[in-house]
Amino acid sequence: PFTTTTATTVATTTATTAVAAAAGGDGDGGFPAGVYAVVNCAGILQGRDDGVARASIELDVEREHARVVDVNLTGTMRVCNALAEHVVAQRGVVVNIASIAGRVGGKGTLAAYGASKHGVNGYTKGLRYELNALGARAYAIEPALITTPMTERTRRGTYDFSTSRYPSVINATRFKEASSVMNRFALPPSAVADVIVSLVFSSNQSQPHVIVAPPLMKLVLTLLTSLPHKWQDKIVNRH
Repeated sequence: PFTTTTATTVATTTATTAVAAAAGGDGDGGFPAGVYAVVNCAGILQGRDDGVARASIELDVEREHARVVDVNLTGTMRVCNALAEHVVAQRGVVVNIASIAGRVGGKGTLAAYGASKHGVNGYTKGLRYELNALGARAYAIEPALITTPMTERTRRGTYDFSTSRYPSVINATRFKEASSVMNRFALPPSAVADVIVSLVFSSNQSQPHVIVAPPLMKLVLTLLTSLPHKWQDKIVNRH
């Protein structure tokens, strides 16, 4: 059986309490017996959902940057630590949801989001070394744009750019153009779910980080991240 908890719960309570509550326990031996697979997919795009686009350097660090990192990265670590013993006992698997934003970065609210997902990638690599030594597995999935409520404004290009102090950084026209292009390549949540199921029931360790994107976009992303940083910056900064 699968148990779930919310992004807010993961961010604001200890992992032991949050996961046990989702499982109907009390945090003291209240976990479901035989936890084989853990999937960390709770995440947020920005600290406050007011629909206003700003440059990263004008965002409130505590209300926006810190909360994104706390949910997306620290929340993942909390849950992994709380359930590691149970996964190891079952020689099971952890799947953490990162993002291609962790590879290519982004402006504005995406700066904190990309940083948190880059952290998930790095954390999962270290976790994989540890779990492999104990007979368990860990993977990171890096989705492109997925059609969820969280990405609706990004896909529709409906952010408010009027109040930014740095319009040359937060370029409304380029953002809308990029949103239009990205929306054509957006995938349904089932595309990520299919990969999760495949990894959970596979013992293959040859691809611990999996990009979930249409074939053409996956090729472009692979090529982009293999370029020198100055060329990556020129391409990414076009949008």
